[in-house]
Amino acid sequence: MNRTTKLLAIATLLLAACGDDPVETPSDDVGTDAVSDTGGADAGDTTTGRDLGIDTPQIDIGVDTTTDPAIDPPGDTPEVGPDVPDSGRDAGPAVCGNGVRETGEICDGEQILAGIDCVAQGFIGGELGCDSACALDTSACYMSLCGDDIVSGDEECDGAASDTCVDLGFAPGGDGEVTCNECVQDTSACQVSICGNAHVEAGHEVCDGEEFAGQSCRTRGFFDGDLSCSTGCDAIDDSACVESVCGNRTIEGPEVCDGAGSIALSCTDFDVDGTPFVGGTLGCMSDCTAFDITGCTLDPVASEDDADGDSVPDSSDNCPDDANPNQLDFDGDGVGNVCDGPVRYDVVVDDGESNTLYTVTAGDAIGTPVEYELPRVVESGQVDLSFDDEGAATLTIVGVAFADSTESVPVAGGELFGITGVTIAISEATMVQAEGTSIVAADTADGYATGEMSGAAGSFGLVFHAAGADDTGTSAPVDGTATFTHTSVEVSAFDDRVTISFNDPTAVIGTFPYSVLGLIEVEVTITGLTGDLVLGR
Repeated sequence: MNRTTKLLAIATLLLAACGDDPVETPSDDVGTDAVSDTGGADAGDTTTGRDLGIDTPQIDIGVDTTTDPAIDPPGDTPEVGPDVPDSGRDAGPAVCGNGVRETGEICDGEQILAGIDCVAQGFIGGELGCDSACALDTSACYMSLCGDDIVSGDEECDGAASDTCVDLGFAPGGDGEVTCNECVQDTSACQVSICGNAHVEAGHEVCDGEEFAGQSCRTRGFFDGDLSCSTGCDAIDDSACVESVCGNRTIEGPEVCDGAGSIALSCTDFDVDGTPFVGGTLGCMSDCTAFDITGCTLDPVASEDDADGDSVPDSSDNCPDDANPNQLDFDGDGVGNVCDGPVRYDVVVDDGESNTLYTVTAGDAIGTPVEYELPRVVESGQVDLSFDDEGAATLTIVGVAFADSTESVPVAGGELFGITGVTIAISEATMVQAEGTSIVAADTADGYATGEMSGAAGSFGLVFHAAGADDTGTSAPVDGTATFTHTSVEVSAFDDRVTISFNDPTAVIGTFPYSVLGLIEVEVTITGLTGDLVLGR
């Protein structure tokens, strides 16, 4: 009997045993299995009973129209028998909320895809959950764990506080400590400000001792003076500030003049009821707030009363033999600038940094010259400083002498002849200023008072006398000269000092030829001059 005949016989027996079913229900199905089994069982056959119609997930009494590759061996004939659940092979769409993580779901109920936890989501710990939409719920994960003595996540501290009161901007030297409260730093015990600790606590103090948060009399609109701080550090006292210092020959604050040397005007710049003055001496009031025109005159001065013709009567002229209508007297000795003789500075100042000037010496035989910087020590010097009636300073270098020296100069290529260098003797090295030239600094009234002036220099020469020495080379004495033009001059008449700064590395002082041991000809070139010449009186 073939398989189909067997199935029909079994179905007939079952129908006879069960009786007549007037109404077909989903549990009584006699017919052909409409759903093909691909594994011997229908996914979703979850109830028991018998199907008497369309295949619902129950026990099928029907005919398998296909073979199950996983159950029926090759060549097996279709089997008759109940279907068993086939593990989702006939599964439909995933159902969220049934507690089973199905295909396409990352989680469902307590089932979460393997390897997924809080750490994998970027947290440091916690319990990962699944929400009603079958999406990951990280609400029980945490970035930090207060109390584990490890500062993590948004914790400011964990256990002991990591900062001090001063670290957090509180008053230096104050009492109190930062504590850790629920992993947040508690600064309630820190002192916000301490008047008297010489530190201005911003937002609470405006000053403290000698500290004024960058303020001074000058920043508060005064010329000079000293600030003081209130006992409570809450107010700055500027009562000791001054608006100007009348008498220092410098115009500041509300001053219009300060001494004769500060006046750039003359009597002819003023008038009385529209009638201009024709001469006389313009002065400055004792409080520096106004010009003094009492020395000015409306009438020409008689020639017999004005020997130098500067419209200043001889009786009030501070230099009656030389014209000086401005009557400038920078040193305040009662004698006008033009009648004062030049001030001579002839003391070499030894301060450890000045009066050693430098030149560059290069020996050239074959190839690139070897440069060698050599010091030139100032042994003596004289300069004269004078001022005119226009306020200009004139500086004249009378003469500067340098110490003699014996110098070894490397020679480029000399080693080819067994010669590494030559020794030369420098003597009679001097600096002189060209006749009729000087260093002039114009409009130096303020500069004279502060001791700093700058101006353009006339040319002056540096003379070296050099010869060979130690039998390493022979040369007749040669004079090398150079002309320098310099524009940086600092004058400090009040400090009894004159400073001349040189910074010319290129001027050629001289080239000296040598015949070394009769083998090679060497040229030694001396160039440049840098450093500060400082003379006092």
